[in-house]
Amino acid sequence: MHMNVPEYLCKLLLRNDKVVIPGFGALVAAYAPASIHPTQHLFQPPHKSLSFDKDVAAQDDLLIFYISNFENISFEAAKKKVSDFVTDIERDLVQKGSYLAPGIGKFYFDIEKQQQFLADNTNNFLLSSYGLNDFISAPVLRPENISGYAQKSVAPGKKKRRFIWFRF
Repeated sequence: MHMNVPEYLCKLLLRNDKVVIPGFGALVAAYAPASIHPTQHLFQPPHKSLSFDKDVAAQDDLLIFYISNFENISFEAAKKKVSDFVTDIERDLVQKGSYLAPGIGKFYFDIEKQQQFLADNTNNFLLSSYGLNDFISAPVLRPENISGYAQKSVAPGKKKRRFIWFRF
């Protein structure tokens, strides 16, 4: 079974905080705690937020080794596959202005022709909360917040009398 490079990147980001794409840059994953948006009532589980660092100088062959082992191909063939992937990204950036890596995010040029990255938040790369999705919960309505809600109240100082059996 052969996968494309973005799928390999997704698998590697589950277990690593940094994956270098040789000749292009590095995807860096940082822990982000669970959060609640106060007005949208959006609950997000803990996750890894992705960013991209194009200035990574260190040569890391983790991606190439992973592809080589997974597909049972030579190191050179895996290196060519990654090189072709980088060429595709750079070609699409020049021709279309953006490249969408499924499950990872979108690489694009901003108005000043600077390369940017917008992470795709559909994948949760944190193994401890893998599979947990964002969800929206309706706000809890309390009686004091609902107009027209009449609450029964007992007049202060007046107690309801109960019948006591032991007097008889």
